[in-house]
Amino acid sequence: MSDMNRINLVALLKEAGEDELAENVFHILFNIDDEIKTLKKEFYHTKKDIDELKKALDVIHRAFPNDDIHGHRLYHEKIIRTVIANEEVKNSLKIDIVQKVTWFVVLLVIAGLGLKLGISGL
Repeated sequence: MSDMNRINLVALLKEAGEDELAENVFHILFNIDDEIKTLKKEFYHTKKDIDELKKALDVIHRAFPNDDIHGHRLYHEKIIRTVIANEEVKNSLKIDIVQKVTWFVVLLVIAGLGLKLGISGL
């Protein structure tokens, strides 16, 4: 709508005694271009934000082969169970070694005492 048409429309409304409506229409018609520019900028930024979110989601989805979120979780749970089992085996071995070394030392001490005291017949 051209500026002349906008002015004519506002003038017609004033002539009809619709001053308040004419002021509102004037404000709308002469500010609409700025409002449209503002909306376009906001849309551009919103679209840009959405595009960035899509890129971030794509990165996240790469962690889920074939979009299998449940399978991904199960895979990690399996790894965690394996690590825990390995730690349990290591701890069990450590305890076993300490027990055997302790018994070996005890037997050495007993054998040494026996030799020192002249006890034989072992």
